[in-house]
Amino acid sequence: MLEQLFQELDSGFVLHEIICDTQGMPIDYRFLQINPAYERMTGLRADDLVGKTARALLPNLELFWIETYGRVALTGESAHFENYSAATGRHYQITAFCPKHGQFAVLFQDITARKQVEHAEREQRQLAEALRDTAALLNSTLNLEQVIERILAHVGRVVPHDAANVMLIEGTRARVVGSRGYGEPNRMSIRDMTFQIQAFPNMQQMLKTGTPLLLRDTQSARGWIPIPETAWIRSYVAAPIRVRGETIGFLNLDSATTDFFDDAASERLLAFADQAAIALENARLLNETRRRAIQLESLNRAAAEIQALREPAEIFRAACDELRALGSFAQVYERTPEGLAHVHTSAHSTARAEFAFVPKPNMVLPFRWLGDALTQLEAGKSVMRDSLAPVATEQLAPEAALLAEWVLEQAARGAVLMAPLMRQNTMTGILMVIGNNLNRSDLDTVALFARQVSAALENARLWQETQQRLQELDALNRISTVVRQAMTQAEISARVLDETLRALNARDGQIAFLAANRRDLIVQASRGWFTRTPRRAPANDGIAGQVMQTNLPYLTRDFMTDPLTSELARDQVPHAVSGALVPVRNVHEPIGVFAISVPHPRVLDANEVALLTTIAEIAGNAFARAASLAQTEQRMQQLAALRAIDTAISAGTDLRVTLDILLTHALAQLNMDAGTVLQYEPASQTLLFSAARGFRTSALQHTQLALGKGYAGACALERRVIVVPDLDHAIDGLGHAPLLPYEDFKSYVAIPLIAKGVLQGVLELFSRTLIQPDGEWIDLAGAIAAQAALTMDNAALVNHLERTNQDLKLAYDSTIEGWSRALDMRDHETEGHTQRVTELTLRLARALGVSEADLIHIKRGALLHDIGKMGIPDRILLKPDKLEPDEWRVMRRHPQFAYEMLAPIPYLNRSLEIPYCHHERWDGSGYPRGLKGEEIPFAARIFAVVDTWDALRSNRPYRTAWMEIQVRAYLQDQAGKAFDPRVVQAFLQLL
Repeated sequence: MLEQLFQELDSGFVLHEIICDTQGMPIDYRFLQINPAYERMTGLRADDLVGKTARALLPNLELFWIETYGRVALTGESAHFENYSAATGRHYQITAFCPKHGQFAVLFQDITARKQVEHAEREQRQLAEALRDTAALLNSTLNLEQVIERILAHVGRVVPHDAANVMLIEGTRARVVGSRGYGEPNRMSIRDMTFQIQAFPNMQQMLKTGTPLLLRDTQSARGWIPIPETAWIRSYVAAPIRVRGETIGFLNLDSATTDFFDDAASERLLAFADQAAIALENARLLNETRRRAIQLESLNRAAAEIQALREPAEIFRAACDELRALGSFAQVYERTPEGLAHVHTSAHSTARAEFAFVPKPNMVLPFRWLGDALTQLEAGKSVMRDSLAPVATEQLAPEAALLAEWVLEQAARGAVLMAPLMRQNTMTGILMVIGNNLNRSDLDTVALFARQVSAALENARLWQETQQRLQELDALNRISTVVRQAMTQAEISARVLDETLRALNARDGQIAFLAANRRDLIVQASRGWFTRTPRRAPANDGIAGQVMQTNLPYLTRDFMTDPLTSELARDQVPHAVSGALVPVRNVHEPIGVFAISVPHPRVLDANEVALLTTIAEIAGNAFARAASLAQTEQRMQQLAALRAIDTAISAGTDLRVTLDILLTHALAQLNMDAGTVLQYEPASQTLLFSAARGFRTSALQHTQLALGKGYAGACALERRVIVVPDLDHAIDGLGHAPLLPYEDFKSYVAIPLIAKGVLQGVLELFSRTLIQPDGEWIDLAGAIAAQAALTMDNAALVNHLERTNQDLKLAYDSTIEGWSRALDMRDHETEGHTQRVTELTLRLARALGVSEADLIHIKRGALLHDIGKMGIPDRILLKPDKLEPDEWRVMRRHPQFAYEMLAPIPYLNRSLEIPYCHHERWDGSGYPRGLKGEEIPFAARIFAVVDTWDALRSNRPYRTAWMEIQVRAYLQDQAGKAFDPRVVQAFLQLL
């Protein structure tokens, strides 16, 4: 019966006997009997266990179990405890009792189910507590950053992990808004990283199903996209963050251990994510509400400021500067026929530092760059995109290609918001914002602001049109005032051109009129690039010729590529300029052309062309009147020029200067490019170069032309005017000048210069354009030639007088030197003194800065310094002993004698200072007048020092010559007494 019960018992049963050492201490135990239930529980067979000891079966058996079971077997005390078997994965309740001394029986009951229930209840309780605590913490703040930090701080209570991050969905991207555990060694931070959801199957799955995702081994899992920042991850679990059935983000947990997470972790994480979603959404909504309020307030303020702006460029710049607060970049593009022209880009300071490319204005991108967004934008709808359509950049201009590549690169990093700028239901441009944190509410903000910008642009356009009309009326009024004034055609042209350019906001223009021959157009006024075009051109050439023939305005979109542009001017036309040409009429007949040019992309509109035509018509009659007035004034100018030449002849003493003035007036009045005067040399019967003006080379500057040779020689010999209208088809009469072909002259005139019936030379005039002089022109040229002949005749007379005067001066100076030698010969003791002191005085005067013009008078004064001694009797002058007081009184009169002798001679008036004053003293004790300090003439002060030096260094009847050191000491001692101190110092330095 007992055996049957033993066999059918549901609990495991094992009977053991204890094994003790010699001291009676338990050291092991042996298996004696095992029931079938134990075999089923443990998977062990009785045959493998019965008769064997525990240590033989379990070498690592802990001593604790032997001691516990030994106490039961030896004392008879029962033991009760629970144990978990890792080998079977089961929990057991164990009862050990002593059926017989030295033996113990163990009864095993499987309590795994109960333990699992208890564990589940405990985990559920812990999860509830964690969720409750987390909810309280999360709901205690509406700060988004704090909510995210608390989520990351408390998710570990629910699901242990190595690293965690929170992603929020922004359009079609998910951005990491918070993370923990990624900053450890060998791990890279993923904060603010953005992931395109479409490129990650795992995210797509969670977004679609709303269920968590578990990857026990990322290396073998399908759909796992490895990136460098997450290469260390081996196990992964994530849950969608859902609000009202919509997934707004993901909560991701990572582990570096394979199979770290299980299904329970997945379920617990989903519960935690659901709990966190409400707090996260509330914080995000509050944050978004605040951000939107700030944006709307800022944009509302900016819109008010923009409404006050009147220039589109300023409006665009202000709009971009304000919108860049939404994202990294804000741009504006204007619609053109070719595509979207970039106007302005503003960037955040951080973003600006990250890129070197700076988009420039007027870069044009094709419409296909917008892709399918173009249709919606043209319909007035705003668009949000994650990217822009790729553009074949090789088909674009280099700078535009750089812009396209840059924008595509920025768009690939974040969302793109585009709002159309509309005018009368037509898209005129787009506002674009690119950034990482953009959403639909931002798109609404950009759309609202775009409408404000569109209104501001329309207001600015209307204001500019009004101002333009006012400016046009003002311009017409000013131009009417100008043409009523009595001015020359050139002055009216310049004023009208400047006023017109001002009214049309242009820089380049030109006004040209028919020449007297009515075959050419001559430019009267030009500005900008027109100044580089030919001043004279055929009246039937180019666009101007078309206007003259049709008497109608002509508009061109590009001067350079227009087939009618004159080939004479095409090389001077800049790239990308458009414009218009209108006829300038006298009643109905065109008398000229008015041209205006503006740079691309601008073209003159119909209103501007109409204004230009009106101005040309108003000015036309005035130009005709001015032409008549110009003829009268030209005649007056010719007379004035002849008068100016006459004045130059009367006042001039230099023939070359006078001839240069004459040539200047001649070229201006006769409208010639260059001229030269050849002077006739009777002795050799040749014409020699005398003066020239207007030449590019040194042609004709070495002319020595025999009488009768060439055009000039024939003109001089035959005393007649020679006109060569076309040098290219005339007999060569200028072969004597090899450089002349480089001057590019086309016409030539030679006029004989005759004064008082005597040939003086030839006036040659050159033009680089073909001319056909009329009678009036020849008469004016003859009058100027007569003036030139008179100039040369007067110059010959002046040269003769100058030579005569020079001879007379030489005779005077020779006489003075003769007087000085005579004085030296009379006074043998001072022989050579005069020459020495004269030379030394001149040296000292130069050192003191005396001009060369004054030195000649100092020289004459020094030579005549003792001329007064001619009035001193020989008995006193030649006395070998010291003079008596009465004799000194006579001797001291020699400066006065010098003054009386020389004063009547005007030629020597400026030379009197030394003879008259060289015995005056600095302290006023000198003679004959007792002058003091700077009252003494400077020349006399200089000479006094030199005269004393030479006198003391020479022997006298009453003393021997002093040594140099004695004389130096004497001069230094007398500085400030007898002599000017500055002169003494300069003299001693000169020695």
